[in-house]
Amino acid sequence: AGGKRYGLRAERIDAGPLFAVVALSDLLDPGLRRWLASAKPGAVLEQVRVGGLRGGAMSVRAAVRALQFAPVGNSPGITGLSGELRGDGDGLAFNFDAASKMRFDWPRGFGVAHAVGLRGEAIGWREGDGWRVETHALRIDGEGYGADVRGGMWFEGDGTAPRVDVAADLDDATAPVAKHFWIRHMMSPALVDWLDTALVAGQVRDGRAVIAGDLDDWPFKSAAGAPPKGVFDARATLQDMRVKFHDDWPATADMDADIAFIGNGFSVGGKAVLADVGIREFDAGIADFAGSALTINARADADAAKLLGLMRQSPLRKDHGDILATLGASGPAAVDFSLDLPLNAGPAQTARIDGNIDLRGVRLSESQWKLAFSGVNGRASYNQDGFSANGLRAQYDRQEGLLSLRAGPGHVRDKGQGFEAELEASMTTDDLLDRSSDLAWLKPYVQGRSRWSAGIAIPSAARSSPKRTPAAAQVTRLQLRSDLIGTAFDLPAPMDKTSGIALPTTIDLQLPLGTGEVAIAFGQRFAL
Repeated sequence: AGGKRYGLRAERIDAGPLFAVVALSDLLDPGLRRWLASAKPGAVLEQVRVGGLRGGAMSVRAAVRALQFAPVGNSPGITGLSGELRGDGDGLAFNFDAASKMRFDWPRGFGVAHAVGLRGEAIGWREGDGWRVETHALRIDGEGYGADVRGGMWFEGDGTAPRVDVAADLDDATAPVAKHFWIRHMMSPALVDWLDTALVAGQVRDGRAVIAGDLDDWPFKSAAGAPPKGVFDARATLQDMRVKFHDDWPATADMDADIAFIGNGFSVGGKAVLADVGIREFDAGIADFAGSALTINARADADAAKLLGLMRQSPLRKDHGDILATLGASGPAAVDFSLDLPLNAGPAQTARIDGNIDLRGVRLSESQWKLAFSGVNGRASYNQDGFSANGLRAQYDRQEGLLSLRAGPGHVRDKGQGFEAELEASMTTDDLLDRSSDLAWLKPYVQGRSRWSAGIAIPSAARSSPKRTPAAAQVTRLQLRSDLIGTAFDLPAPMDKTSGIALPTTIDLQLPLGTGEVAIAFGQRFAL
């Protein structure tokens, strides 16, 4: 005592009470004192060796066992950090104990605790009123994941969040591991639920991440046109992913893509398979986790049979499943698809869907009416409410024709209808009359081929409304119109007619056939 040298040797010191005493000091920043009082840091120091000259050089060595501090507010906590500490008057170095496991607990952030092994060294030194801590190579091994980290943090000593400058190379991992790393207090519950549901399976490869900036400015994003005050950039390659992007759609398979988390959002682009439809390219993302919607845009070339199969597994099946079930299709087609899914709108959020299907010589069929078309060309459009395909060029019975199909609100022309179809085609009298037993009596007396316009309207699901009577609500009608040029009538006057004479004709049938009225008008000559 009183000499030039000083020293301390101890085999074991419980540092918890020391931290508690330090927290009482008025020399500390108030924010740091509050943190010390709430986090209750503690550790066991073993084989402690401290020595030096008063006013001169000094050195310290100790084995640190079970360093811990509790989570406080939005800040994480740790337990079980162990290693070897050495230092002098210029700084400290900490060699992590590779045999021990540290538990990282961030309830408001990750939500689940992570037990990790640490291997490497960190050094620290005084900078300004605070401390800077850096590592040139720190290995992190967790359950199902790992990373090589370099960089550091600057604790400014004023009770604020540190500045971080860190880069990491991530080990390959399975996609579901990412569910343990959502920063939950900065994301909406709906977004977290979507991410947890969406990531079904797959591999994340070649991951790397950079974060640089003051964490007081986190998340790093543009505000009022100003550039972000920091950088967060994490990228990886996704392979063989299965993603369930919406409950009402099947999960994608065989997804290969590149993903990037930048600032407070993410983007992903690549290729995938959705219900046997090969998506040649897609891009998706969320611009801002705090309030943006998930957007998906996709493009595919596929056989129309596969596209029809996809539509039968889409939200369209709810209101139009019976119609889709009667349709058949095959042949080349191209499709584009867009989805906008709000993830911060609460339980009533509704996905907005848009898309087009370009038919390129497709074969279409309808089983209920036994209709078959070939060489169908044109565009069909769809959204979350239904679909429409107007003026499709098609061949019926080897004759050129026009086909239109419409289903759902905003697509049908009559709001009271759920489905509308129109066909303009050349048809023989036998083909037409064979479809209705009510008209079969005419077959011996009419022969030929004429241009016909046929239209069918099926009431919407609203027909079950209690405000409408069942009889009025469920009437489905088929209307046929023709000038009958090309058709001859072998009937007594005034119904006799040669094939070259026009006779404007309308036939109005109530469906199903044989259950309702049939109205026929042959110009001004005859009606029944």
